[in-house]
Amino acid sequence: MTAREQWKEKRIAFIGDSITNIGCYFAFVQAALWEHWGQEAPEIIGLGVSSETVSGLSEPDHPFPRPVVFGRLDRALEQSRPQVVFACYGMNDGIYFPPSSQREKCFAEGMCRLVSAIQAYGARPVVMTPTPFDAKSRGKTIAEEDESLRYGFGEPYLSYDKALSRFAAWELEYFPQRGVPVIDLHTPLFAMIQSLRGANPDYLYNDGVHPDIPGHWEMAKTILREFFELEIAEMPCYIREQNHFYSLVMKRHQMLCAAWKEHIGHDNPNKEDALPLPQALEQEKPLRQEILARIAAGTGRSI
Repeated sequence: MTAREQWKEKRIAFIGDSITNIGCYFAFVQAALWEHWGQEAPEIIGLGVSSETVSGLSEPDHPFPRPVVFGRLDRALEQSRPQVVFACYGMNDGIYFPPSSQREKCFAEGMCRLVSAIQAYGARPVVMTPTPFDAKSRGKTIAEEDESLRYGFGEPYLSYDKALSRFAAWELEYFPQRGVPVIDLHTPLFAMIQSLRGANPDYLYNDGVHPDIPGHWEMAKTILREFFELEIAEMPCYIREQNHFYSLVMKRHQMLCAAWKEHIGHDNPNKEDALPLPQALEQEKPLRQEILARIAAGTGRSI
């Protein structure tokens, strides 16, 4: 059975922290699946919440205790009703401190609990490794490695990517042995940063934490290849130029993600201005029809 046949008209959820809350990467995945599979493409639901963790850890100087996914997970699964759940955590779980066995233990326990909960619900979990941290793009960092220092999102440990690399290595070793697929996002994104900086030494990877648009496309390309058996080497024209087709894709994406997020509820005190979910789902229909019509008239790459 091909990936297209396997996931025809199914529901897929992406859950995670602010990188998934922004979620351009799975908006690009959805657009590519529509381009190649048409109306048979699965529906993708974004369930990211900024600042969230699986570890339950929070740095001392964070403006509020970081939300933990387990406070909303049951509601998220019951209301979105996915057959597959992609989970991407880790960036916040090291709380921007140097690597530590205790924080690695908290992250591992949280990821195991998350995967077990998804399986108990009856969905298939897909783990995605954390994306890289780029110190040059972040700017203000702390070079010293000292647990008494007040690291955090605002002033991370200079080599914080070492902690993320260890999270990723553990996931890549642990979960496949237990039949849970893992998509490595850290390696291709790190390689992308190095390649772009080799061509332009002044290249900045957004804020060093959240991927830029090339980074989100790299994530999407990796997911499409590893999970959906779609090999798309070149960045689509609509992403590169951010034209009207891109605007349609992102308008739909942002409206639905905000509506799902606030409908389910979460523990981040910063709430989004979102439409009620039923209204958002109605307003999504003409946007989807226009997107599909434009794909039918050409291709997502050339629109």
